Order: sequence, then structure tokens, then C-alpha cells
Amino acid sequence: MTGIFSARAIRATVLLCAILSGAGAAEAQDQTWAGPYLGVQAGGAEAGGLEFDGIVEPVMESMLRRRTGPGALQFPALLAGAEMSGPEIENRSPIYGIHAGWDWQAGAVVWGVELAVTRTETRISIGEDGLELDYAARLMGRLGYDAGDALVYVAAGPARAKFSAYGDMMDAAFTDDSFTATGLALAAGTEVRLRRGWTLGGEVVRHSYDDWDMADVSAELTTFSLKLTHRF
Repeated sequence: MTGIFSARAIRATVLLCAILSGAGAAEAQDQTWAGPYLGVQAGGAEAGGLEFDGIVEPVMESMLRRRTGPGALQFPALLAGAEMSGPEIENRSPIYGIHAGWDWQAGAVVWGVELAVTRTETRISIGEDGLELDYAARLMGRLGYDAGDALVYVAAGPARAKFSAYGDMMDAAFTDDSFTATGLALAAGTEVRLRRGWTLGGEVVRHSYDDWDMADVSAELTTFSLKLTHRF
């Protein structure tokens, strides 16, 4: 990937976490990662992999029904069975949100659960039509390794998102202008201790939405964020 998800950006984040963790290394002794936590995150999102399989046909049929009579637009029959997909249907935007969770620990093994909600205005567009992501939420189980002043983890769980439709094509095909989608989120990240219970982390999450309430659609969303967390 390029842009906000470049290898350079990831390396810079890891280096920053390592530098800041040095300030809190002394406090890290005799501490565990167990307990509740609450924090905020900010970063960027990249949406892509959108496949409109099963949408083009009702779109065209609806537009034909609405545009009848003299001067009505005529669409070639071959468009009715077309598919609209491809990596060119993507966009990037900033994100921000909150997260909360609870960890348990046995030895160097840390496990827990986290709920995160992210706001963004990422658009998955085809010309002047498409979908805008309003929010993305996920509930993930986490499994990590306690490296002293750092926690390295992976996570997975269900994800849910709300999309708003925009453009003439979407308006012609659907009566509702917003849709929800569910799927799976996979994540990897690291968290380092600062001072007085604060931690700083970096996390990459890949969301795959394949269960929509409007049609046969699939989409992907990748987020990269810095997380500032307070552990109680």
C-alpha cells in the first residue's frame, strides 16, 4: 500500500513508540496489563475492493421505470448484467474515534476484549456516485505478549458499519439513503507504557464487509491509527 499505510509510516510509528516507552520504563516494572482501559485513536482509512454485484441490474431497471415517456434515457440491454468492481473504486480519509476494553494476564500472555468506534468520511465512489462511510464499529478479542514496557497483540472479531448513498444512480435505485453492513475485523498492533497509566500504541485493522442489508455487496476498509490509552 501507499500513502498513510506506507512502510515508512509504520516504521516511524514504531520508532516513536520505542522512544516514548523509554520514559516510562522504570514505571513498567512490577506492572501488568490486566484491568480496564479507555482511550482515543486517530489516523487514516483506505476503502476499496467494493463490488456492486447484484446492484447494477436493479439500478438500471429503476432508472428505466422512472424515466419513461418522451425523451427518456435508453440503456443498452447489456448493462443489465454488468458488474462494477475493481481496485480503482477506493478513497482515503482521516479517522478518529474512541475505544474501551478489559485485559487479563497470566505470565507473559495477555488476553482481553475491546470495543472501538471510528468516525470517518471515507467515500467509495464511481464517478459522482457511491457510498460514504459514516462510522465503523468493532468488538474484538485480543491476544498479546507482555514484553515488559510493551504489549504486542493480534485481534479479531465482528465489525459493523453504516454507509450513506449519494449520487443520482443510488437515488434512482434505492428508497433509503443509508445502509448497514456487517463483517469481520482483523487487527495487529503494539502498545507501550508512558507514565501514570498512559500508553501509546499503533494499530492496523482490516475490515471486510460482506453482509449488507441492501444487496449483494462486498467492501473492504483498512485503518491505520495511533492510540492514546489510559489504563486504570
